[in-house]
Amino acid sequence: MFERKPKILMFGDPASTASWYRGVGPFARLLKEGFIDLTTTTQLHWPLLLAHDILFLMSPLGAQTVEVATAAKSLGMAIWADWDDDFANTPKWHNEYRNVCSDGVKASLAQVAKLADAITVTTPALKAIFDNLSLKAKVDVVPNAIDDVLFPAPRAPAKTPPRYITWRGGKSHGEDLRLGAQTFVDLQNKNVRTIFMGGYPESIAAQLVDGMYSFQPWTIPSFYAANLARFNAPFHFVPLVDHPFNYAKSNIAFLESTWIGGSLCVTTPMGDQSAWPGCMVVDADKVADFIFQGLQHNEGRVMAVHLAQTLVRERYLLSSVNKKRVEIIAGLLA
Repeated sequence: MFERKPKILMFGDPASTASWYRGVGPFARLLKEGFIDLTTTTQLHWPLLLAHDILFLMSPLGAQTVEVATAAKSLGMAIWADWDDDFANTPKWHNEYRNVCSDGVKASLAQVAKLADAITVTTPALKAIFDNLSLKAKVDVVPNAIDDVLFPAPRAPAKTPPRYITWRGGKSHGEDLRLGAQTFVDLQNKNVRTIFMGGYPESIAAQLVDGMYSFQPWTIPSFYAANLARFNAPFHFVPLVDHPFNYAKSNIAFLESTWIGGSLCVTTPMGDQSAWPGCMVVDADKVADFIFQGLQHNEGRVMAVHLAQTLVRERYLLSSVNKKRVEIIAGLLA
């Protein structure tokens, strides 16, 4: 493929969820397949920059990312910037609002985008936002994907669904959880438990009944995926406040819920995902009844999950999606 292995330097948190899907996860696959050499860093270190061909920036925000990108440019490196959220529209109730929505941080995002030679994003909605910046770099949609080496086959949906659902997220979803609070309460009144995964549901904990919910703290992504498969929950519930920030959300919840045999239930449309099989958009005040009815009439849900898993096989396996990354690398080296 290449005359020599291109050396890629990845700047950003290597252990984040985003990195599993957009950083170390997919690039480690290319490393193991012999396409690239890979180094990760969180510090500006010019000798390290000089020794690499491409600087990959994960969700670059803030003055430091501008400094790193500018230094890389001065050393002749190609710059690849990747974003997985609409940070410019971060809502005030988001726990990172103060960190990402100052004028300086917003300006840094645009500065890095203008320095970049390649830009990738997670969704068409996010691409449209970056296309409006009139950048020299082409903006490509590279979706998140299931690692089909680690997880080669989907879990079959349960023919007799267990009486629990799953939710996954962190502190940034406090307001989203409050939107879904009544759903969790109504479901526990119908003897349907919730397994919360990731961050503790502090914003609604007082409304939950002991014995009707459990909590699985953050763990490494492969363990998390194994837990999801073990639970085989019929529904993964993602309450989302109706806000532009949430319209550009990626397909992570869809991938994680359907590949392990579940259906995704959301309260806000997320671009074209809303039309995918296995993804249901339901008004927040109707979710509990919708899920409860789905538990009683499982055949239609099972059929939708099988269709969703077919969609994942066709579009969202890492073996296929990584071909686009190889194309981008080749273009940056040309």
